[in-house]
Amino acid sequence: MPRFFAPPKDNLRRISRSRRSVFVRRFAAMTAAGVAFGLTVPGQAFAEPGPSPTTAERSAPTPVRKNGHKNSAMIDGDSGVVDATAGAAADGGSVPPRKQPSGKPFTQKQLGDRATTRAIAEKQRSFVESSTLDRQPRAAAAAPGIDLPTSPLEGDQNDCLNSAGADSDHGRVHNRFLYCLKSDTNVDYWEVDNKGNPVEQVGTSNINFLVMAYGSKQSRSIRVFLKTIEDSADYEWGPIDNITKAPKQHLVVDVRCINNVLDDTRCALGGSAVSKTFSDWDDGPDWVSWDITSAKPTQSESDVDYKWLHEWQITFQGGAEDEYKTILPGHTASRSMRCDSAAYFNKPKQPEACIFNDVIPHLEYSTQDRGPKPTDGVAEVAVHIRDAQDNPNPTYPLVSPPRDKRIPGKFTGSRTDPPLHRIPNTDPQYKENGVHKNAACYGKGTERDNYIGLGLPTPPDTSYQDCDEYPFASTSEGAASTTWDFSVKAVNLSQNRRAGRRLGEYFSSDRILQYDRDAFYVNITDTPVDDPGNDNVVDAGPDVSGTEGSMIRLAGAADAAEEGSVRWSVRPVSGTDAGATCTFQDAEAPDTFITCQDDGLFEVTLTSDDGIDAARSDTAQVTVGNAPPVLQLSGPRPWQLFRVNTPVDLAATFTDSGANDTHTCAIDWDDSRSDSFGAADNCNRSHTFTRAGMFTIGVTVTDDDGASDSATVMIIVYDPQAGFVNADGSLAAPVGSLTTTPGASGEGWFHLAARYYAPNDTVPVGDARTWLTGTGFRFDTSGGDGLDWLVVTPDGKMAAKGRGTVDGQAGYGFVFYGYDGCVNGGAPGCRPGPDQFRMVVWTGGPNSYPTEATTFDTSRGADYDVDAAVPKTITSGRVNIQK
Repeated sequence: MPRFFAPPKDNLRRISRSRRSVFVRRFAAMTAAGVAFGLTVPGQAFAEPGPSPTTAERSAPTPVRKNGHKNSAMIDGDSGVVDATAGAAADGGSVPPRKQPSGKPFTQKQLGDRATTRAIAEKQRSFVESSTLDRQPRAAAAAPGIDLPTSPLEGDQNDCLNSAGADSDHGRVHNRFLYCLKSDTNVDYWEVDNKGNPVEQVGTSNINFLVMAYGSKQSRSIRVFLKTIEDSADYEWGPIDNITKAPKQHLVVDVRCINNVLDDTRCALGGSAVSKTFSDWDDGPDWVSWDITSAKPTQSESDVDYKWLHEWQITFQGGAEDEYKTILPGHTASRSMRCDSAAYFNKPKQPEACIFNDVIPHLEYSTQDRGPKPTDGVAEVAVHIRDAQDNPNPTYPLVSPPRDKRIPGKFTGSRTDPPLHRIPNTDPQYKENGVHKNAACYGKGTERDNYIGLGLPTPPDTSYQDCDEYPFASTSEGAASTTWDFSVKAVNLSQNRRAGRRLGEYFSSDRILQYDRDAFYVNITDTPVDDPGNDNVVDAGPDVSGTEGSMIRLAGAADAAEEGSVRWSVRPVSGTDAGATCTFQDAEAPDTFITCQDDGLFEVTLTSDDGIDAARSDTAQVTVGNAPPVLQLSGPRPWQLFRVNTPVDLAATFTDSGANDTHTCAIDWDDSRSDSFGAADNCNRSHTFTRAGMFTIGVTVTDDDGASDSATVMIIVYDPQAGFVNADGSLAAPVGSLTTTPGASGEGWFHLAARYYAPNDTVPVGDARTWLTGTGFRFDTSGGDGLDWLVVTPDGKMAAKGRGTVDGQAGYGFVFYGYDGCVNGGAPGCRPGPDQFRMVVWTGGPNSYPTEATTFDTSRGADYDVDAAVPKTITSGRVNIQK
């Protein structure tokens, strides 16, 4: 079994074919001096030389080489043997398993500190400009709903991949629900000896790739997408090997969760490793994906939000089936995800979520967010917050005795900045924050004496003004805090309430947890804001399509933070049937799902009315396609036995996601009779067969739009008075008839004697044998009690089924088919042509029947219905049906 390990960094370089012997000598010399270099000897794992990492750096990846590429695959700190023969790739190839060697794990606090450190170092500043909360669909495509996207949305690709940092080694955290990366990977392939030790490097292959990852707002999971860039593969194997060998080597791509070098047992991976040749990766620009899911911890392990942090990576390595091997897997930089089950995200309802945690979240307000009317925008609030953050001492309330005021929450990108922490409006401090604000603004309430001569000299004019406070009332740093100071100012009433609504929407859009379980900042800019005049902007989103009965996403956007301020409505436009209806998952959420019970074209309208600005509406079209019905055939059972002239009950139910559809059932009984009728939810019918035979019943349900689903089942109908059979002879058994000896062919011999002796008999009497010359195969019913049934049809056909032994071993079933040919002087009702026969034997118990996995079959691949059994013409003997 190959052992993969990382040679010393100084020797990880491309080696031309003419210099391989030089490298081998150097490798041997360094191996002998391994202890002096701080290295392990062959058969163990090599470690990268260098200083010991700090705790925060312990699992940080070390680049193998840059080589002028944007980002090379990285060798991690893992040690030990990778089992290259275990596991299964998505396309059936063999890949190493998802496992990590043991080691000391990071604590949840250390994981959080690592994410914060990376966010600062990488300048990952997930921010939300407040005006976009009113005007644009959320940037994260994992919209409120039941699932993550099935492929990256085009808008998200354009927004994230074209933004700063996307082409860096660590990628870009576009916001807490969207991550992307543009990079490439180098894969070095090595010749190894019979012990799996590397002998020499034979080549390096490189390919560019894109990554898009989404955090869910409905579950504790993220979805990671990757695709390679078409025609981006580059090979450095030598002029001939670049064409003949390099494109055939496999690249195996997978994801993994890590915690230092320990398996993250709370992390579950969905989807398999994807193994393709470099040539296939270079041809196919399709997205592949994996889900990473976080198991919910207990409150004693976590907190009331069931918060848990993980780190994840994408890994790259060669395939185990290749002649040349790779070292330990390369991987992308570690990324952090935080999952929670907080119960207070209700507009819209988001009971669980996972975010990308390598960011410093902050909300932005602009001093230029203003319009032609004083009520437009939030500029007065933005100016007040800037004054409180940058020059707090002159702001009201003043402090006595005079000192420097301390007001937190300003975003500068520094790790030492004091943040803000969200609190619920049920927290007593929320009410107390309001009490202190009112005392400082209006000189009212139980705290008014503490602000005499310190509060606003002139209270706000409540006819058009509000008292704005910073830090916000919804934070633990608000006006009632004993640790921090605050500021109040009279601002336009409409602007203040608008800013408050945006803050509430921001808490949801950036998944800000309550109390010290999360933190955020506020940044004030002077960025111009388009169309700040009427903040009551509404966008129904793009036209969408889907199928009836399924949830179709409506990516609307509006000033939706306030309860009841937006509402969806729908009307049919064309192509719908009477009674067609649609429902919304949440009719008061701009980003929601619609489900229609019939196909056709519908128009949806999103109306926003916040009570401040004039109501506005926008429309979008929803094209709903027809969904076919789904049929479930539960009876009769396959190969079920019935006596002639007894009822056969067909049990066939169906469902249709288009609840408004009507349906028609059609049944073909395979005896020249059929039924057709309208149905609501089933195609159940009873039918009586008046002659013996093997009947393949077919049932089809069709909806009013022409979509259908079908099912078939074959049954056996016997008639004790239809006749009896004597058949002896041989036929030419083709190659492949006997699975235990696939290449065998020759004379296949058969014997069958079967009959019902009395009209009321339910089991025939007789025996059956078959064998293949030149092999040890011999089937025998042994003792004459191995028959289950006999079918003799009016048109000269017969079939018999039973049980027996093969070479003395029990546990085998058989079915023989025979056609009585008129050429050989057949009885009345004989078949035109010569006698024909087929023998089928399989492994199975008394109630089994043959499938494709048979032991012996002289007409392999043919149907098992006697009317389509395709028996072979016999070369000796007779098939004699007596009636």
